[in-house]
Amino acid sequence: MPAEGLDPSWMYAMNQALAQGLVIGKDVVFTFGPYASIYTRVYHPATDHLMVWGSVFLALSFALAAFLNFRNSKWSIQLALLVVLSTVMYSPDVLLFFYTLLVGTYLYRVIAEKALSGSGKESLILVALFAPFGLIPLIKGSALIACVAIAIFSAYLLWNAGRRSLAVLACATPPVLMAAFWLVAKQPLLALPQYFMSMLPIISGYTEAMAVNGNPAQLLAFVVGTAILAHIVFQGQAVALRLKAVVILMFLCMLFLAFKAGFVRHDAHAVISSSMLLLTALLASTLVSPARGRSLLLCAVAVWAAIDAAYVNTSTEAFFKNLNATYAKAWDGARMRVSHPAQLKADFDSRLAALKSLAGFPTLPGSVDIYSYEQSLLIGSGNHWNPRPVLQSYSVYTPALAERNKNHLLSEGRPDNILFKVQPIDDRLPALEEGLSWPVLLSNYAPQSFANGFLLLQHRAPGDIAPVESKEYFKRTYALGERVELAPTGKVLYAKVVLKKSLLGRISNTLLKPSQLDIKLTRTDGAVKKYRMIASMAETGFVVSPLIESTEDFGLLFSGTDFLRNKQVASFTIDAAAPRSLWRDTYEVELTSVAYKESGNVASLYGFAQPVDEAALGKALAADHCDGSIDAINGVSPAPAQAKLPAILEVNGWLAPLASKATLPDKTYLVLSNEQGKRYFIETRPNERPDVAEFFKQPPMKAAGFAIKADVSKLEGDALMGLAYAKGGTLFLCPQFKVKTSFMRR
Repeated sequence: MPAEGLDPSWMYAMNQALAQGLVIGKDVVFTFGPYASIYTRVYHPATDHLMVWGSVFLALSFALAAFLNFRNSKWSIQLALLVVLSTVMYSPDVLLFFYTLLVGTYLYRVIAEKALSGSGKESLILVALFAPFGLIPLIKGSALIACVAIAIFSAYLLWNAGRRSLAVLACATPPVLMAAFWLVAKQPLLALPQYFMSMLPIISGYTEAMAVNGNPAQLLAFVVGTAILAHIVFQGQAVALRLKAVVILMFLCMLFLAFKAGFVRHDAHAVISSSMLLLTALLASTLVSPARGRSLLLCAVAVWAAIDAAYVNTSTEAFFKNLNATYAKAWDGARMRVSHPAQLKADFDSRLAALKSLAGFPTLPGSVDIYSYEQSLLIGSGNHWNPRPVLQSYSVYTPALAERNKNHLLSEGRPDNILFKVQPIDDRLPALEEGLSWPVLLSNYAPQSFANGFLLLQHRAPGDIAPVESKEYFKRTYALGERVELAPTGKVLYAKVVLKKSLLGRISNTLLKPSQLDIKLTRTDGAVKKYRMIASMAETGFVVSPLIESTEDFGLLFSGTDFLRNKQVASFTIDAAAPRSLWRDTYEVELTSVAYKESGNVASLYGFAQPVDEAALGKALAADHCDGSIDAINGVSPAPAQAKLPAILEVNGWLAPLASKATLPDKTYLVLSNEQGKRYFIETRPNERPDVAEFFKQPPMKAAGFAIKADVSKLEGDALMGLAYAKGGTLFLCPQFKVKTSFMRR
């Protein structure tokens, strides 16, 4: 059933796109196609038939391909295949890769054994085996590479065996079936080429943008396991060298795709690689002697176990639970559809009601899109979803994709409303995600409200839209690691960074991934922030100053830079992790200022804490003792002894009347005392501090933490910052906190 979150959102959104009649590849551009539900198994009334019957079709095809390859194997190998498939298949990617390899290996087998008779039965088997090649790329677009590779190898085998009509049949079957499946999904036939064309920038940009580093020992183990497999298959085949080369190339090609799928984003994705190696070893063992096969399987199991232990750690209990669930879930799903066909729809409606309650979004006039993800919450809210083409912002990682989303905002089909939230992944610089669209959002939309972490933007009336004005400051070349100085303009600065891989880097990007880039930004108040930089995202441009790190920061941009003065960036540096040689030594920076129509005091939408005069709380008494700390002021940690305070003040720390006895306050206040002796109190919100509890060996001290985000734009002059607390109806001032501050005048 639909759920909230990053992955569940795109899973539900792909189903909803079909339900709304959107064209995949045109209206929605993503890694997956109209049959994505076969991969995700997420229910939707409009796509359930595609999921069920598409899955049945693939299951029957898979069973046929497995039978043809393993029918003459020992029962132990057959049982091992069933056990692996039913207990440790944690990713559908493995099954898609493995199916194509089963087909290619079967053709190699019958040609090597000279078992092709040219009968009509063989033609039927060939059509049955290659028909899923027309469906698999419509499940996941990138799987087209596996299908094309195996189809080419298979056609080569058949052609050289003198079965040229079968070679043509093997190549012709997938596109014909693909067109049929595309039409069954109610997609216009002429849009099919565009589906694959739109996939190219997503596939090409994936490696750099989505790379995550992991344990290199796992990567090495997989490579060694693959090399052993290739060696054993080569030595164990008494066939012509040409045939040996083809079968080994098929194995290596599929294992390379699994290698990329598992180790580019080297986290739990690594189990894709290990599982594929395990299945490939089982298949390869049917081509060699039993002794060689045992060696091969032992090696593959060792690699699989090492990687599985790091991420899944399949226990004996989990093993048998997975075994049961594989068949029990399939049976339950079939039984429910037969005996209680209305139950799934009822459960679906119930889940949407829960999502609507969780989202808390109002019913908005016109169409709505949501940034950066959480499409499940928006669709579940009952609003009319109008997605940008690349529907989740973290995937907008090439200039072509960024342009596509920007043009959607400028088109007549743009959304009337946008629910906006800054949600970067992998420690990326937040402004990189949809950076090209930010100037359009600032000029064409206006903030209306802020709730549940989302800023509601509404499209301005045509007469209220003023184009963004850009003024170039400079266009210069810098070396990696060199400081880029920014003038203190007080304006919004927009940077385009063109940083290219070296030849070695392009090779590394193809074989695995490049080294990661970082950007280190130094604010005018001295705070230094470090984020991950994605070169292909930076190329189209992003707001570099002020430094936008949250949804609140983004919303304050609509009021200009007055509320973000402490976020102004004085300089930044971009550097590459080792090996640095994977990137060119220099890069180009184009810096411009952007001016747009401002939207008034957006800070009022956020409900920031407000300073309260001492008279409103009652006379404060001097406390005999306080334990605590002001840890950070506006992101500067440790908190400085002197600080300039911007219009929006952020402070966190902890406070207790007596920490050793875990005596906690009823309320904690930040105190600002001006030169005239007038005090302003700002009530803080609780912020858990397990580190404080651990230090004092007092578990209740976990609740001693505080945090605050306050609008102090109306205060002027100099002030001392301190802390106070309320206990038993009395207000106490702590004596030791006296940070000298001055307010930045607007």
